[in-house]
Amino acid sequence: MQPGVQHVALSRDGRTLGAGSVEKPVQLWDVATGKPGLTLRGCPKGSISSAFSADGEWLATAGGDGAVRLWNIKPD
Repeated sequence: MQPGVQHVALSRDGRTLGAGSVEKPVQLWDVATGKPGLTLRGCPKGSISSAFSADGEWLATAGGDGAVRLWNIKPD
């Protein structure tokens, strides 16, 4: 079986989509262009869920290892 997307999250402004699975790191996408952005590596067992903060600067992921991680996706 090929690994696939198991969860998606859309930023409040609709500009960024996050997609991930337990097989692959979370990948951020620019909705307007369809181009990939940041790849969030660091979840040893992938992720099972994700959500953007209201201001769009953070993404929370729930890992397959039971850990919750916060990612600053718009660093200064």
